[in-house]
Amino acid sequence: MKGDITMAKSKETIEKKENGKSDFTNSKKIRLIISERLTALKESKNLSQKDMAEKCDLSADTISKAITAKETLSIRNAIKISKAFGVSLDYIYGNSNIINIQQYALDLITVSYTHLRAHETEAD
Repeated sequence: MKGDITMAKSKETIEKKENGKSDFTNSKKIRLIISERLTALKESKNLSQKDMAEKCDLSADTISKAITAKETLSIRNAIKISKAFGVSLDYIYGNSNIINIQQYALDLITVSYTHLRAHETEAD
């Protein structure tokens, strides 16, 4: 349920218009969200920005600009960070609060299984 609300808000944000551009294009909000998420990932592993950059095979400048919200993180670089830290892109971009990809997948499977079982018990 919470995921549905988050996704609805994300779609709403993308669809909003400001000065002829979407909020997603005027990406200050998304840069701030990414900044918060990258800072949390970095701190969770006690890494410096330089160490984080090496772990993700990115330049220290790229990490610095993303963490300070000076530039929007490219999808290519977000994927590198996602793989290096084992988090989903949804987490990095603020669409999910689930940090662990495996837990994210497990939650989806559990919800689907529970939903299917609910239909079986209704038929009995």
